[in-house]
Amino acid sequence: MAVAYNGWFSVAAGARTVARHLGCFILVATVSAALLWSTSQPASSAEKIIADYGGTSGFQAPLWAAKEGGFFAKYGLDVEIVMIPGGTQSMQALISGGTLFAQSSAAAPINSRLGGSDVVLLAASINKYPFSVVARPQIKTPADIAGKKVGVVRLGGSNESALRKAFGLWNIDPKSVIFLQMGEAASRLVALSTGTLDVTVLAPPHTLKARQMKMTILADLKALPIYYPQSTLAVRESLLERSPQVAKSFLKAYMEGVHWFRTNREAALKVLRKYLRTEEREILEETYDYFAPMMVPSLRVNLEGVQEILTQEGQRLPAATRRKPSDFVRERLLDELDREGFTHKFR
Repeated sequence: MAVAYNGWFSVAAGARTVARHLGCFILVATVSAALLWSTSQPASSAEKIIADYGGTSGFQAPLWAAKEGGFFAKYGLDVEIVMIPGGTQSMQALISGGTLFAQSSAAAPINSRLGGSDVVLLAASINKYPFSVVARPQIKTPADIAGKKVGVVRLGGSNESALRKAFGLWNIDPKSVIFLQMGEAASRLVALSTGTLDVTVLAPPHTLKARQMKMTILADLKALPIYYPQSTLAVRESLLERSPQVAKSFLKAYMEGVHWFRTNREAALKVLRKYLRTEEREILEETYDYFAPMMVPSLRVNLEGVQEILTQEGQRLPAATRRKPSDFVRERLLDELDREGFTHKFR
């Protein structure tokens, strides 16, 4: 059944919904306990760190690469990476001290800071929407979307933001569709196949599966003139003040991981094989070929994309329109790496 919240709709599934939220609570609590000792300790040569990523789409690969390529260890960090689906849960873990770094779309950290937290964006590895708008086979053009059920990971997140931007370019009134909160990509693809959803956004490898299922690909949003920091590193300012060297070492590892992923195809395919949990060469190659060119070697956050988020948030939170993109980004460490010549090795 569908339950309305403030004019929107989210899918409720009884006990499954309770279990999902309980699972998120247990994950955050467990992560918090695991890291409690490290957040109160000074930085060391092998700082214990937990960092999270949001799912199993290819735009999560920068963090995977930094881990699997051995770059965290290279820069003296002991890093465990965990998956926490959903930006809200990711920010809860970050603010509670359960994680020290979060790889997330920029919307969640920006919303967290607008709500009063000290979360900031440290870097960005992908600055465009890495999504395609995918519809059931009966839908042939964007004009057919009106009145249809449109699925997103969560209401207010980057999926919805991407769709609203596409609707604007297509002159489609967002009020003419029903937004449904449906969770991660695999679930939405199943919902498309059963008719629970009519439209969603997907990224490789799920777009390949969608094509195999004869779904309609209405648009590849990365080809549109839209900027959006999709894969960013979020941290708390308190960490930057308490342990700047830890943050700098993490940033070095992340930057080198991006470079290694972009320039070592076979090694990158092995990383994707592990985290996507597939042996299908076609899926792995499509995912790599789509995402590797999108990655930003400099790790600079696109401020135009941050402004886009603030403009959208301003529709529900007027205070967002009075904030500047620079209020949400801290580039001092990237500036230091530039001056030291570190970043020039990876361009």
